[in-house]
Amino acid sequence: MRIWFLSFLLVCFSLPAYAGRPVTPLSSLPLVRRVEEGILRRLSAWRRKAPSQPAAVPKQVRFLTPAVPWSSLQHVSVPKTVFPSLALPLDSEGFALGSGFVIRSASGRLYAVSAYHVTGSAGKRVSVRLFRPDGIAVDYTGLTVSAGGIFGVNAPDVSLVELPASAGRFVRPLGVSAHPPEEGSLLFMWGRPYDAPGFELAKGLSVESAYGMKIALTRTEDVAYLEGMCGAPVIDENGLVTGIYGGRAGGNEELFAIDARKSLSWLLRNYENGRYEPYTFSVFGYPALELGRGESVGYIAHKTPDGSMLEKIDFPTYREALDAARLENVFVDVRSGDVIEFEVHRGRVFSHVVLFRVP
Repeated sequence: MRIWFLSFLLVCFSLPAYAGRPVTPLSSLPLVRRVEEGILRRLSAWRRKAPSQPAAVPKQVRFLTPAVPWSSLQHVSVPKTVFPSLALPLDSEGFALGSGFVIRSASGRLYAVSAYHVTGSAGKRVSVRLFRPDGIAVDYTGLTVSAGGIFGVNAPDVSLVELPASAGRFVRPLGVSAHPPEEGSLLFMWGRPYDAPGFELAKGLSVESAYGMKIALTRTEDVAYLEGMCGAPVIDENGLVTGIYGGRAGGNEELFAIDARKSLSWLLRNYENGRYEPYTFSVFGYPALELGRGESVGYIAHKTPDGSMLEKIDFPTYREALDAARLENVFVDVRSGDVIEFEVHRGRVFSHVVLFRVP
């Protein structure tokens, strides 16, 4: 149908060339056929030249260099092929403080990623153990935490340690998913439990919700070890990191991860741009609290204009959905004139209280 329509248009535009000469339907038929044949030849040539569509690939965030994702690791034990992607933050005696993994930013820098409550804030000294493809460990001592987040399952509980360029000869940086995981999807993670001789694959992690900075997980399979897994990469079905394991609360079945895309992009902007971008809590779009370096929130309270307490939540362990950018959704009924009270900690020690009156 489209070919005949194009042929008709071409014939119409060709009529001026035949001015003064009658063109009857019968005499125009050879012209239409010639035009149609020409169009078909052009279409055939275009199809031969047109490149084939590439296979759909999982999208990862733009602030990282392309990385080959893991694939089909749900059905294998602990292959040595995953070693170059993993990292262990160590204490001064070489004991693993938690788990971690390796990424490479768009600038080409290599980083070991772990949980903030494992490696600490920016400026802290730490050692990192990496692994060659054959499983042989390579320790880098005396490194400095480049950027640190905030303590708590509802906050960017993640830190970065920049690695020496020499590590690039054997590490395999992981990609980070550009999208949060869907509710009900199954995830898995690689980490080094304290009680295990090596890395363990934790499977059967079902996504309960992914809201704000927090991913809530439910275990559908037995996970033998969990202590020591904090900072481990939580992987989606495409082999991309979607979360960073943060711990458990309220029982062994409730696990939490930090959104990798949001937390890592925030930390990388702060560190590589050399300008601190505060982690901000907002109410109805109004900035209510901007945290400085190394600061976190102990509790958040909702009060009436006269100061009467309506509700108070412990931020580090709050298990419900919480988005710092839309804090009004946390409380039942926030009205103009109400007061939001923040207890601010520096590290894990009380620092001061901030009051915000809702406009």
